[in-house]
Amino acid sequence: MKINKTLILLFLFTKLFPIQAQVNQILTEISPLSILSKNGKGSVYLKVSKSSDYILTLDKSSNSDFVFKIYDISNKKYITDKIKSKDFKIRLDQNSLYAIIYVGSKNENIKFSLTDLDFSILSGDFLKAKTSKIEKEDSFFTLKDLPVLNLTSKLKKYVLRIYKSNIYIAYQLENSDDIKVAEFIEDVGWFNLDSSVNGNIINIVNFDFSINSKGNLYIAFVTKSGSDFASELVVKKFNSRKWIDISPGYIENFGSLLNMSIDLKDRLYLAYLREIEGEYKINLISNMGYGNIWTDVIHSYLSKGNSNVNSSNIGLISEPFLGIFYNYKSNNEIKSEFIVNKENAWVNANIPSVYMANFIKGFFDSNFNQIIMSFVSENRPIVSICPLKSNRWINISPNVKMEGSSIDIGLYKNNLFLAFEDNNDVRLIYFKNKNWYFLNKLEHFKGNVTSPQIGIYGNQGLVVSTLSSNSNELFFTLVCR
Repeated sequence: MKINKTLILLFLFTKLFPIQAQVNQILTEISPLSILSKNGKGSVYLKVSKSSDYILTLDKSSNSDFVFKIYDISNKKYITDKIKSKDFKIRLDQNSLYAIIYVGSKNENIKFSLTDLDFSILSGDFLKAKTSKIEKEDSFFTLKDLPVLNLTSKLKKYVLRIYKSNIYIAYQLENSDDIKVAEFIEDVGWFNLDSSVNGNIINIVNFDFSINSKGNLYIAFVTKSGSDFASELVVKKFNSRKWIDISPGYIENFGSLLNMSIDLKDRLYLAYLREIEGEYKINLISNMGYGNIWTDVIHSYLSKGNSNVNSSNIGLISEPFLGIFYNYKSNNEIKSEFIVNKENAWVNANIPSVYMANFIKGFFDSNFNQIIMSFVSENRPIVSICPLKSNRWINISPNVKMEGSSIDIGLYKNNLFLAFEDNNDVRLIYFKNKNWYFLNKLEHFKGNVTSPQIGIYGNQGLVVSTLSSNSNELFFTLVCR
């Protein structure tokens, strides 16, 4: 009898109340949506970027009755009857805007997600997406192992950067505050530059590493605050013999996240967090690449919520315009936003929000005049492109679920490469002609490794770095054609 009452409520609700979903409550195929249904009834928008068959999945915080219908707002009609199942297969049109109208229990947490079946395999009788149909083609790349970087203890973090044919690794070992930079020169091998970047500075919580077009090296890092002292934001430049300090000299409480980017004029940009009224907000400053003079870019952007979340980094691009991709916490939910500089003002770039983006990377593809953005969200690699002429984000993500945490992307000969962790292995795939392919038909690029990173090795090819399972060796593979 209880479910009948729920169906009656759904009927009355859809007849008597207009569809008034929140503008930010939009479910897409790359952006799951989590809500708190306070009064037990409501609606959320639904929009997809391509016409396809999808699986709509609902996860609830209780086992109470829950029913919903889907309404085509564009064509002003319902496209489903009352639905009670957790997983539901449905055909959706990219030109339509839909609303999911639901009735359930009060104060219930509900998570909606979509899976595109064009890139999935159905398993038995369950409407659950498995590994995507990554193709295998008869196009082969040459693979060459480069010398291994042996470490004295377990690695905590590393950043791969390449200048022409020189490979640089900035790294920090576990149980050590020292940030070191190792350089690989062809026919010479690996060696450390100087002793450590940070010198006597301790309690380092995060760092980033960049190289400009002249080969100048930059390291930025933040320290942890204490009861008697504030955290520090430090920037250092390598002058061919030692690390010199070009820090802004700010005395504030800084969050743990930061990112550096360098534009075509070698101007250095630094995105970081600073505390404002008890919350950490996004800030962006710039430097000419030398000296201690730093300036605010446009104006400080106040993020929508506390941005000091448990994410790996902030995303920052400096070409062809300034853009920041970050996470923030609001109303006990973690969301994301991508903002760009438009006519000296920060505006939202309209990329769909996701839950907790990790390993964020964005860059400008000048060959096709587009922005490429990648990150990990809920154990899935997300890749989106935005052609500048259309100003519209296109999801090209492979529909795979990772058994790992890190990814990286890179461009080589107009092919987009994606490396990602999967169950203590690293997979390497590339995007070509609207399909993803395994490199050399290899479903596992390298075994018993983690933490892949990608860099362009001059004109010779692509370098993929990976960390050994015992975390004290870094491997490097040159991919070329």
